[in-house]
Amino acid sequence: MQRARPVSQRLAEVVGETVNITVLSGHEALYVDQVAGSAALQLHNWVGQRIPLHATSNGKVLLASVSGPRFDELTSGVLKRFTTRTVTSRADLKAQVDAVRRNGFAIAVDELEV
Repeated sequence: MQRARPVSQRLAEVVGETVNITVLSGHEALYVDQVAGSAALQLHNWVGQRIPLHATSNGKVLLASVSGPRFDELTSGVLKRFTTRTVTSRADLKAQVDAVRRNGFAIAVDELEV
């Protein structure tokens, strides 16, 4: 993370948003670093926390980076609902992850928490 920190700090400064770095850890995403942006209304420190892959933009980016068989393995269980906007259909999640691959970014609005 020492190498990524200056890049994260600069990105947070330029866009004004909080920058998080996550890695794939088992069947979840693990937050390993976070830099607060100036636009953050309130900051929740996610570092060290694990999050579901299907209900977060970070998780969807990680899913977009794995092979088809690995995607199937990572999403083979029940996709837990956290809010009314959580994607719980594997087909819908696959479509979103395919869009991440095409577009180069992921969006998750109110899928893990409102």
